[in-house]
Amino acid sequence: MVQGVLQQEGKEHADQAANGPLAAGTVIDAKYRIVSFLGAGGMGAVYRANHLSLGKDVALKTLRSSDLSSEKWERFQREAQAIGKLENKNIVRVYDFGVAEGNHPYYTMELLCGESLADRVSAKGALPLSEALMIFAEVANGLVSAHARGIVHRDLKPENIFLVLKDDKVVSVKLVDFGIAKLAGAGDLDGQRLTAVGSIFGSPLYMSPEQSMGEDTDARSDIYSFGCALYETLTGRPPFMGTNAFFTICSHQGSQPPTLADSAPATIFPHWIESLISRMLAKKKEDRVQSFQEVLQEFTSHQSVGQKASLPRPKKIAQAEVPRPVLSDDLGELGGGAKERSPKNAIFAMCFFLLAAGAAVCTFRDRIWPEPIQPHFTNVLAPAAKSAVLPTALPVQGEGAPVRFFQRLDRTHSIVCKVFKFGKVSIGNFHWGEDARAADIPCIGTASVPEGDNWNFEPSGLVWLRPTLLKGFRNDDLTSIDFNRDVLINCSWTNAQVHYITHLSGLQKLSMRGSNIDGNAIEDIGTLKSLSVLDVTETGITGQDLLKLANLDSLKHLIVARLFGMPQFLKGADKSNLKLEYINLKGDGLADSDLQEVAKIKTLSALTLDDNPKVTAAGIKYLLGLSGLTSLHLTNVNIGPAELNVLGQFKNLTGLTISGPLSAASRARLKQLLPGCFLTISQPRSKSFETEVQ
Repeated sequence: MVQGVLQQEGKEHADQAANGPLAAGTVIDAKYRIVSFLGAGGMGAVYRANHLSLGKDVALKTLRSSDLSSEKWERFQREAQAIGKLENKNIVRVYDFGVAEGNHPYYTMELLCGESLADRVSAKGALPLSEALMIFAEVANGLVSAHARGIVHRDLKPENIFLVLKDDKVVSVKLVDFGIAKLAGAGDLDGQRLTAVGSIFGSPLYMSPEQSMGEDTDARSDIYSFGCALYETLTGRPPFMGTNAFFTICSHQGSQPPTLADSAPATIFPHWIESLISRMLAKKKEDRVQSFQEVLQEFTSHQSVGQKASLPRPKKIAQAEVPRPVLSDDLGELGGGAKERSPKNAIFAMCFFLLAAGAAVCTFRDRIWPEPIQPHFTNVLAPAAKSAVLPTALPVQGEGAPVRFFQRLDRTHSIVCKVFKFGKVSIGNFHWGEDARAADIPCIGTASVPEGDNWNFEPSGLVWLRPTLLKGFRNDDLTSIDFNRDVLINCSWTNAQVHYITHLSGLQKLSMRGSNIDGNAIEDIGTLKSLSVLDVTETGITGQDLLKLANLDSLKHLIVARLFGMPQFLKGADKSNLKLEYINLKGDGLADSDLQEVAKIKTLSALTLDDNPKVTAAGIKYLLGLSGLTSLHLTNVNIGPAELNVLGQFKNLTGLTISGPLSAASRARLKQLLPGCFLTISQPRSKSFETEVQ
């Protein structure tokens, strides 16, 4: 099987190819013709392409950076040229680069056959020491060459270590995505400073302490990431892994790294490899192994040991428990004794990293390991600890409640603005509507926000640590809160934060998508009498919980994708009292009979039923009674081209999204049946949706 050097990314991020892959036959930059789509990653898409002049197949990667300024383009050229000059057998060859249609930069690489190290460890588990040393010796060799030219990888991880295979045996190792990743949608990192925006690039599972703080990186940052990747290869799990990126980075900052034996107690590891990895994972750069020449010397001097090192540990030895990093409540130490770093400075720096205005650009690999390690914050909200933990100048009253943020209305300009006064550390951002391109207004110092109902408040990690800050807003200061947008710790928002917004009587929209709230938050959400839009997608709330929502009858938009118990909700809700104009039931395990209940919500004008494969044309027919329905999403339901006549009966539709592919004849037929409807054909996710009308 031939695959592009980054085809493995497509397994993790296929949904990110929002605009769909380029069609076969598409010509890029008048030089390359797309042969096939290989995969999509967090930075872009990878294709098999053919060079029009040479007739040679290459891997072509387009980057997600359509907003390409001249400065970014010049930097892209400099770095691509530098990487292109790296002639090392262990670094994937970069042949060419340019700008494709749509202002997307691209580059081409050699096409390889094999798999990533991440895929191999996922499939086989921890690798024997001898195999791991062979792989990582080649990785180190490639990095020696790169560092000699002043090029730092910055995102070294098992996904970016590609294994060229022959009959499932590793015959060569190639490093991919060599530093170019920082140009792909990560913003203008060269011109940013931590004190201004605190932007980060990297993968939290493998990110060095200085990299997670947005500080300058050098070869020693790659050594730290190398140590993390080697640790995972030998044990099957990374050295630090919290339940989310925030907790993982906390561990990198202050927790003592576990030994190999801690994570793999059934295997004996020689002392030298334990010692080497421990030095690679030192918190301070100067305490680490200083170069990959040293790494190779260690490998070489113990080469014979590596051939016989992985021996079964006697069964009588009990399994060791992986150390759990702890942030103590008195702040006397950080992470169980990382003495080489100042605990107070580490706490300050970690908080500042989370709270500084700006976006954190991190890729957090979606893989499963047993027993995630999560730092425990003991009494982190206790009044005695607040002033020490949080670098904030917000005045407090009573039980830590801040003074009111609102100061006055500014009518000196044509646009009336609300003027807020926050502390010296940002508590979040105001963002205009749903436009991702709109500039944020940081909630730091004095901030002026134009009056209007379309401003989303997006709280920062400081609010997660100290939810009483939400009491600083008056009842009508906020109309929309988004507890998930671009926040590094979005999966950690809990019922505690919801409890502190119950006074916001003017709140109209609440999004808790992907958070850890559950049914215990329903009572607090129900107190928000002005609420009209609620998003609890992929939370612990169930359909039965929603039936207890006091303000359910006043909601107009309800986004409840991928929740348990939604069929029970549809059956139990009093549809005659619902005023819902839109409901998103994506991935809720619905069947045809459930659509009979949906059809009783007569106020619906928009409906999403994606990813409900038990739904068929028979169920869709129930919806014909919804005379006001104008928008319908039906991707990945059990409706093929043969049932297009059913969809053609929805004469009031102005927007329809269905799964493809569709033949030209099928498209023409559907457009004839729905002449005023905007039709979107999405790519199928399984073979069951690939049947075409002949």
